[in-house]
Amino acid sequence: MTRAMLLSAALLLLVPPVLAAGAVPAGGVQGLVKQPEAGMCLAGDPCDGVGRGIVLVFSRVGQPVHRVRSDATGHFKLRLAPGRYRLRAGDSALHATPGSVLVPKAGFARVTVTVGNPGVMP
Repeated sequence: MTRAMLLSAALLLLVPPVLAAGAVPAGGVQGLVKQPEAGMCLAGDPCDGVGRGIVLVFSRVGQPVHRVRSDATGHFKLRLAPGRYRLRAGDSALHATPGSVLVPKAGFARVTVTVGNPGVMP
């Protein structure tokens, strides 16, 4: 084989891992954000238990931080690579439960996240 052919073959072997590294994950996490129905509510919030517009932060050691905002019905969906992620509310005054989520190798983990003041949470 010529040197050019060997170089071409070596480059072809490197291309799939590079493409896979930048691929969009097939799965992730999705769910519903809830908050207490009574107590202190923001202006304009109907205090009906739906966590509207709540920013959730998912993080793993050595990985970029991922954020998602719940919609008007409290739902969210975020594509993530498989693994365990720490979960917290974007607003440092809020506490999120559960504190971590396991994203499966295939599909989406389904989770109900409860956010609120740590002293008021059930």
